[in-house]
Amino acid sequence: MQRATRPAPRRRVLSTGSPSLDAALGGGLGRGELHEIAAPASAGGTALLRAALAAATRAGELCALVDPEDSFDPRPADIDLRRLLWVRPRDPSHALRAAEIALEARFSLVALDLARTAPPAHIEGVHVVRFEFLRKKRAPGEGIWARLARCAQKHGGALVVCSREPQAGSFSSTTIEIERDRSQWEGRAGVPGRLLRGAGSVAAVTRFRHGAPSAPIRLHLCWEGG
Repeated sequence: MQRATRPAPRRRVLSTGSPSLDAALGGGLGRGELHEIAAPASAGGTALLRAALAAATRAGELCALVDPEDSFDPRPADIDLRRLLWVRPRDPSHALRAAEIALEARFSLVALDLARTAPPAHIEGVHVVRFEFLRKKRAPGEGIWARLARCAQKHGGALVVCSREPQAGSFSSTTIEIERDRSQWEGRAGVPGRLLRGAGSVAAVTRFRHGAPSAPIRLHLCWEGG
């Protein structure tokens, strides 16, 4: 007599704010996992992070944004600010600890914006005793990301880290890399007063624990709410 096998638990996801990117990720960003967005300056990494926050808050989820550079603009109406905790720590080591605390507090989506901040690999020696991210000697950054990935898994939140290049290695369930495409302008070329409304971007899922990497995906990331 064969023993009945239990079906695999259904993966619970949050939208990235881009339907095409969600499709490449099997529905979106998995809860209980660490995800990365890696993009050079002005390529749309922070815009995609904002789109994910907007989608989550519109769906009624509580979110936290850890913003060590104090670069978040709350004026556009795309994010429901009643459901967003905005944390502005003084330095990157405090930002990493703030992300961990937000996961422990069971926020559904924790966004850690390191796009304008030195990579964590270079701040590892600044962790000071009170944070104690590393108890053993490890490769640069390994202990930080292992700890945050375990925290996300334990408490069921999705942690999304935005930086200039991938940082978390094998501890990341998803890595989305973005390159800039054409900019979107309002007004005729050569006429004074043209407004930059957004930027086209090309994204690719280069690491995905639950499936294969994706082909390039064209995104339109608005720089204004609405």
